[in-house]
Amino acid sequence: MQQLSSVDASFIQAESPGLPMHVTTVGIYDPSTAPHGTLRFRDIMECYERAIYEVPLLRRRLVQVPGNLDFPYWIEDPDFDIEFHVRHMALPQPGDWRQFFIQVARMNSRVLDLQRPLWEVYVLEGLNALEGIPKGSFAVMQKLHHAAMDGDAVRKLLTALHTDKPTAPSHRTRHNEPLVRENRPNKMPLLLKSYQRALGRPGKFTRTVARSLRGLRRLSKAGEVGKRPEPPKSIFNGEVSPHRVVSAASFDFEEFRHLRHAVPGATVSDLAVSVMGGALRRYMAHRGVELAEPLVARVPVSVRPDALPDEVGNRVSTITASSGSHIADPLERLQEVYASSSAAKRRLEIMGDSLYADMADALGPQVSRAVFSVAENAARFQALSSLLPAGHNFSFSNLPGPADPVYLCGAEYKWGMGLDPLMPNIGLVVTLASSRGRFVMGVNACREMVPDPEVLWQFIHNAYDEARPVLQAAAAANTAGKRPSKKASGEAPGKAMGKAGKKPAKKVKKKAAKKRPAAKRKPGAKSKPKSRSA
Repeated sequence: MQQLSSVDASFIQAESPGLPMHVTTVGIYDPSTAPHGTLRFRDIMECYERAIYEVPLLRRRLVQVPGNLDFPYWIEDPDFDIEFHVRHMALPQPGDWRQFFIQVARMNSRVLDLQRPLWEVYVLEGLNALEGIPKGSFAVMQKLHHAAMDGDAVRKLLTALHTDKPTAPSHRTRHNEPLVRENRPNKMPLLLKSYQRALGRPGKFTRTVARSLRGLRRLSKAGEVGKRPEPPKSIFNGEVSPHRVVSAASFDFEEFRHLRHAVPGATVSDLAVSVMGGALRRYMAHRGVELAEPLVARVPVSVRPDALPDEVGNRVSTITASSGSHIADPLERLQEVYASSSAAKRRLEIMGDSLYADMADALGPQVSRAVFSVAENAARFQALSSLLPAGHNFSFSNLPGPADPVYLCGAEYKWGMGLDPLMPNIGLVVTLASSRGRFVMGVNACREMVPDPEVLWQFIHNAYDEARPVLQAAAAANTAGKRPSKKASGEAPGKAMGKAGKKPAKKVKKKAAKKRPAAKRKPGAKSKPKSRSA
């Protein structure tokens, strides 16, 4: 029996029947690469049957503490049934992208059963009219509760399920090693533990508040770090319905990575947020809304220590970043996003990246649930909403995927996307996933807030097409400035330039030559640098 952390438990507290808190990944596979060119559903079932031994959380279920007096516990499910979790479906013909996304949205909107291990897998066949996908392909949709796994853990699970070669699926399961069966604990021991933990919460709360005050003092002494953007009221904020729409936009991987160099230091996530900002600018105009202020994104960031790379569970915090949706020029918009996200990361570093988790632990599950309840009710009642500060307008996250060819039971992975859950009062979430030479921007939204996902999809592509030539020119200029040719600078490519306040690089080279007079080089030969800057 293992207790959930305060951050993991917060996703249980935030969940409601119309607001599921699971992460969804979708992968499309070509079975023609499998041995004999075909694959059975039973092969995929046995692949997951083996995985439950490697990933313990696939076989664990929740035990709630009576009265929500403490955070829940994981136990080994005494009634685990693999056939409940892995299911087989077919897409109605003709099986095009529109039908595919409708089916994914329908399955994604359903909450997971809290009385069982918190995951489900759907194997979806009949994908015969997906443009750019080989005929006969199938999709695997995984729903994993956010309380059990964050983005890093999802990536590790996907790595565990795949191989780097199209080998035949192994039919050897580990039935000779029976699963651990753990009885449900009695209520009285759970209540006693919760009482002991409750006694220590006032002290934790006091220490956490003191840490917050120290962080605020450090922040004030740090000088100009950048102002936190204030989210305006938008059509994406309010009561989130239980109905979902799903879409995805795909971009060339290498081109996308190159365009981020239009602003030195900008990340792929910064570029994606700026592209989404351009798309939302168009979409808001389409809905008859003018933007005087930028829409603001909630961006989760991993704070998992390097010493704990294999730890399961959530080690995340969040930052607030401008999307630049009020700016028409793509380059200026990317500069705005980069400046905003950099300032937010700096503020998080100064305040302490574990502050959110420590505060949630100090407040306890009842207060956490009350906070989420207030957020939900604020979305329903205008009077209450006007008394509270505006929340984020949308969420954005990043889910790295496989760069090299990978295979599930011999079937080659061709395309994939990720979908993060909506949050109370936030009806739009965008997840950027890398997928075999592509960046796929998955959109998960409330159907009432985004009734026309195909329009938003088109605006995402329009924003990218408009930004491409502008950012390409800026990226080319910045890249040329960083790595000048030997003819232009008189130095070998990759050689570090002299910095201000230090001797020029030319003089350093002369001194080095005096130390090693015997080392002769052929005419035109380049010196090998000891290190290269990234």
